[in-house]
Amino acid sequence: MSVSELGRGVMGKSQGDGSELLYAIYNLALNGATPFIAIYMLYRLMVMRKGWGAVKNWFGDMPKPSSNGTRKRIWVHAVSVGEVMVAQALTKKLRELLKDAWMILTTVTDAGNAVARRQAKEVNAIAYLPVDYYWSAMRAMHAVRPNALILIEGELWPNIIRCAKRSCAAVVLANGRVSDATYQRALSYGQAFYRAMLSQFDVFLMRTEVDAQRIVSIGADESKVVVTGDIKLDVMPLDEGELKLLRRKLLGEFGIGENNLVWVAGSTHHGEEELLLEVYKRLLIHFPSLRLIVAPRHIERSNEIATLIARHRFWCVRRSSIIRGEIEPRAMSMAAATPVFLLDTMGELRNIYALADVAFVGGSLVKRGGHNMVEPLAYGCPVVFGRHVDNFRPHAAALQSEGIGFTVNDANELFDLMVRLLSSQTMRSEIKRRSKKLLEAHSGAATKTAMHIAKLLMSPK
Repeated sequence: MSVSELGRGVMGKSQGDGSELLYAIYNLALNGATPFIAIYMLYRLMVMRKGWGAVKNWFGDMPKPSSNGTRKRIWVHAVSVGEVMVAQALTKKLRELLKDAWMILTTVTDAGNAVARRQAKEVNAIAYLPVDYYWSAMRAMHAVRPNALILIEGELWPNIIRCAKRSCAAVVLANGRVSDATYQRALSYGQAFYRAMLSQFDVFLMRTEVDAQRIVSIGADESKVVVTGDIKLDVMPLDEGELKLLRRKLLGEFGIGENNLVWVAGSTHHGEEELLLEVYKRLLIHFPSLRLIVAPRHIERSNEIATLIARHRFWCVRRSSIIRGEIEPRAMSMAAATPVFLLDTMGELRNIYALADVAFVGGSLVKRGGHNMVEPLAYGCPVVFGRHVDNFRPHAAALQSEGIGFTVNDANELFDLMVRLLSSQTMRSEIKRRSKKLLEAHSGAATKTAMHIAKLLMSPK
């Protein structure tokens, strides 16, 4: 499609408010990125050997709903693993309320797609999000014919949103958040475009009052904004019996003794593993039985991290080797070299936190915006993170105010905090009690969100 055709497709009827010009500029910029998208597509096909499935989805070739015309058709989009977990909780509640609905879940990342295929049992189809060209978005809408497009957290794709509205779908932001970066960008130079895009939404179901205030200030209609709570905090803590069974099972698989202390470092990035291993060396002097499990955010970095672990003179034990039966648990417990466990499998981190006496959540000591620091709370363990938590600032503030989350700025602060936490069973027990109390206070967010969506779908147009 030519640039002029693209512009005509996007502009349609003029709204007379300048938004059409903004959309045209956006589409011209996106069209300019086409060569880079094509290069990545070829790299994916020829080097990564990923197959045509994602590429077909990118250009609007989507799974089609069954022929039953009375079923509600719901398109849920979650960018990656953390958002997929939110989508999973939400679609489970939607399935209870709308038993006959046809649901599709899309992702951007491969990791998110893999987790969705493994765990999102309530949906009828799983695919990748189309590239945000107007023509590919409209082609996807013609295939799916959604009654509702539900975007999880901060996923704002201008053409997909606009095409959904032009296909008569309700557009919903669920578990909505406005990150520091998005807020500053919108206020600095993008408010007109955000206002035009947000005008397409039917309802904004926001995590917190802060997120609600922010989205109104960047252009959302205040009458459409509802605070429904944070679905990521809508996690029921495991009861003691369930936790003991899960922990015993995993300890046996990893060859870790009941009396060992365990430190789980989840969603780590380049630049963090080196620091963690240095701190771990120092901690072993004080806690010889301490074991470290490293779970990188991107498992394709596993070989790099395995080399780093060996360079620090630890025995790198891969989770995949344990699963394949290549390493006996007894061999790990009797090894002369201290093992450092590398979680090189997808979708397991949440359960692995059951082993943790202390959890570190990565992407926070380096400038990556942080990752989901709520998952460890289901198991009641203290959560440690760096100061770079822009994407999870409300969660970080909540955890810190309750005395169950802790910020560190560097290796020395991390070491000092770890010594305090590992030395005091009393402190860890109190944190476990407070974690349970916090999660109970946020229970029901997924149900509230689903009920608002169901009400919107069932109301007469």
